[in-house]
Amino acid sequence: FPRKGEVSVALGAEVGEVEASLNSLLIGGVAALGLVYIVLVAQFNVLWLPLLALVSVPLSINGVTPALFVLRNTLNLMSGQGLMVLSGIVVNNSILLLEFIQQRRAAGMSVEDAVLGASRTRLRPILMTAGTTVIGLLPLALGVGAGAKLQAPMAITVIFGLLVSTGLTLIVLPALYLEARHFFEKGPGFIKPMILRD
Repeated sequence: FPRKGEVSVALGAEVGEVEASLNSLLIGGVAALGLVYIVLVAQFNVLWLPLLALVSVPLSINGVTPALFVLRNTLNLMSGQGLMVLSGIVVNNSILLLEFIQQRRAAGMSVEDAVLGASRTRLRPILMTAGTTVIGLLPLALGVGAGAKLQAPMAITVIFGLLVSTGLTLIVLPALYLEARHFFEKGPGFIKPMILRD
């Protein structure tokens, strides 16, 4: 207890609720990524392709962190929800690209030709999807409309994360696919049946 003439400051219950909400959001995000991985393993019937699809999620952080810092926003509940939305969008773009590569491989194309062809073919749809999402979220990010300022951190998170991750995904993901294929093809014999499927 403070003495006479002294002042004490203590964090209120609201701070604890915000921390609990952020922890729940983190646990939910990790659980969602785990479930996405399981579903993708069932779809692709391999273990390594879903891991490549999930690589795009940390790539998006490269756009989110500087944007929040420059625009003087914090990682709060709204920007955390934006991260969840962003993760779904960037994983979807990765799945589209990887699925197209696998289709071309199944058609008998070489790894390099399949990657180059799929990257060229899927470039326009991925850019159009990212562009329309960014344009749609601009009013919310600029604080236009009632209650928009409260949700602006979510829109900023999605916009800048999507802009950076889309560019990086279109460059990094095909390169990682090529490197992973070469690694597994040259690896020990017992790995190939478990990992590779053409």
